[in-house]
Amino acid sequence: MNLNSSIVSPTFSFALLCLFIVASISFYFSYTSQRNAVADFYIEWKGTQVALEGGNPYSNETTRLIQLGSKGRLVDPGEDQLAFVYPYWRILFNAPIAFLSYDLASAAWLGFLLTLYCGALYLLQRGLNWKPKSPAKNAFYYIAFIFAFPAFSSLMLGQAALLVTAFIGGVYYFLKKGATGTAGVLLALATVKPQLTLVLIPLLLIRALWRREWRFIIAFFITMGSLAGISFILFPAWLSEFIAVATRYPSYKPSLTAPAFAFVWLDGAVGTILGWLCWLLLACAGLWLWWRFTQVESDGVKPGLAYDLAFSSALILTLLLPPQTNISNPVLLVIPIGLLMSRASGRGFWSLALGIIVISWLIYFLFYNVAYGAVIIIPPVVVAILLFFNFRKALSELNANAN
Repeated sequence: MNLNSSIVSPTFSFALLCLFIVASISFYFSYTSQRNAVADFYIEWKGTQVALEGGNPYSNETTRLIQLGSKGRLVDPGEDQLAFVYPYWRILFNAPIAFLSYDLASAAWLGFLLTLYCGALYLLQRGLNWKPKSPAKNAFYYIAFIFAFPAFSSLMLGQAALLVTAFIGGVYYFLKKGATGTAGVLLALATVKPQLTLVLIPLLLIRALWRREWRFIIAFFITMGSLAGISFILFPAWLSEFIAVATRYPSYKPSLTAPAFAFVWLDGAVGTILGWLCWLLLACAGLWLWWRFTQVESDGVKPGLAYDLAFSSALILTLLLPPQTNISNPVLLVIPIGLLMSRASGRGFWSLALGIIVISWLIYFLFYNVAYGAVIIIPPVVVAILLFFNFRKALSELNANAN
């Protein structure tokens, strides 16, 4: 798969192993042993237990077990039903820790998430060919991305969004370094939370076709076929069961596109029509811009700024076009924000690093209870605006080169 040995050097691997051990132990003694508060992970842990015992993780009985174990009661029809709404291969990630006590399992899971995420942040720096000049700046780079609201909330809940972000960070890096087979495998693994890859997968496959990166395509489909095949062997009815629970999901949890959230305050057909018109405008403009970047960087040249902007565009579109259900999903913006950081001056770096912590939490506290959709809409829109103003000159040059 053309894996560069320097990417998986013994030092890097050993550092990640040490981080996993230290993080897992720390989470256990300071957090999970004190309270069973890793709420989202409980769904996946219990669903995995049921599946490994030969049961149906999508069944109503499993959902009731999750509700009783997580809430101590059966939830009302209008509440989040806490159902297992994941592809069946989600259980493969939890199988090694499914039969640990929940406090130990959740500590190991949080340690695993933090380790993969920090590894992806390290690879992001290498992919951008950038590292802050001072140790203080480099340390705050990690602090900013860990303690920004989407990442921190995802970590504390054990949310799969952080896992997907780590995989996508790997996809970005390995594609840029030419290890296309590895990138294809990681993209397939990122489907553990499908809504975060609905836009990214087709766009990256189109790019691979354009660049004739056959290893990427083959590796992606072989891995997807393996994941689906194992799932059908273990539970032949998983696909129909998964579709059934996914279909019910919008009935108890807001599941709108960003433009629909923006006009949800308008009742009736007016809000719906405006939402769809805005969605079409965003889709056309965003996909056109992504394609222009892809054309520029696809003429046999090593991926550079055009690739960075194309990948960033795809992630922003991922948060704007498909229905969104979770306010932690903007954690995907680490790549475009990292791109902004890499081009920022000294003062600009500190402003951006502090800003993503302060502003992300401010958005949450201001809007979560009064305008839920704003917590989903504002982050990708703000990042898109910052990218435009910071790279407007480069955008003009790239656009000229695409003509």
